Parts: sequence; structure tokens; C-alpha cells
Amino acid sequence: MSEAETKCPKCGSTQLKTGKRGWTIWMGLIGANTIISTCLKCGHKFKPAKEKK
Repeated sequence: MSEAETKCPKCGSTQLKTGKRGWTIWMGLIGANTIISTCLKCGHKFKPAKEKK
């Protein structure tokens, strides 16, 4: 496992699904292009950390 691999901050799992947040009726289009990672193990949703150069 590499150091750059993203982990869930809640459970530490590396099984993640990443995609755009989308929109809802309540929030509308505000933040619809925000990237969100979802842990496939515990369901926790979070913003992925930016890569360090």
C-alpha cells in the first residue's frame, strides 16, 4: 500500500467511491460539482484531501 492512498477518516478503509456530489431539491445546484468520496465499508462521506506536490 502506498502512502498516497486515500483512506476513510472514520474507519480507515481504502474501499472508496469518488464522484461529484450532484444536486438535490433542498440544496439546488450550489456545490453540485464538489468532489465527494464515500466509504463503501461504513458509508461515511467526505471531501478527499488534495495531493501534495
